[in-house]
Amino acid sequence: MKYKLVLGLCLEEKEYENLLSENQLIFAKRIAYAFASYKFRTKKEISDKLKTLDFSENIIELAISFLVEFKLCDDELYAKIFTRDKIKFNKWGPKKINSELSRRGISANIIDDTLINEQENPIIKENAFYLAEKKLKSIKTENYFKQKQKLYTFLSGKGYNSEMIDIICEELLKKND
Repeated sequence: MKYKLVLGLCLEEKEYENLLSENQLIFAKRIAYAFASYKFRTKKEISDKLKTLDFSENIIELAISFLVEFKLCDDELYAKIFTRDKIKFNKWGPKKINSELSRRGISANIIDDTLINEQENPIIKENAFYLAEKKLKSIKTENYFKQKQKLYTFLSGKGYNSEMIDIICEELLKKND
């Protein structure tokens, strides 16, 4: 309706380009909306999806702005939800969460703010202790240093920092003596 198109109407080149650009934007918004509606996404994930479909940077930015405006894309909220889920369900440590959020395009400031809020969460230590106890049952050796090394490697891979790993190893290995 905006362009009042009728059959046989000749458009000037500029009008035709504007029409194509607007059509591309509408198409990009639809794809971005469908992509973000299925599961909460980061701006980078949406941008990457639209890039695979060969949309221009300008169209991608406008489509993401559209999603942000309707609160369908919020990197801060995404980081908080992701962090809580990974701590609660996957028992990940802060370092692994940090690297995964970075990989998903969340800015360092948002990651730092999110992890600072979760730093004092007692569930993190409980998770690490639970994982270490479970791993210790599968370690065959009786050698204290080899047990500690295997626990350290395992917990480090799960994203826990060395200070917490040392505390947990000391508590757990002394308990087993």
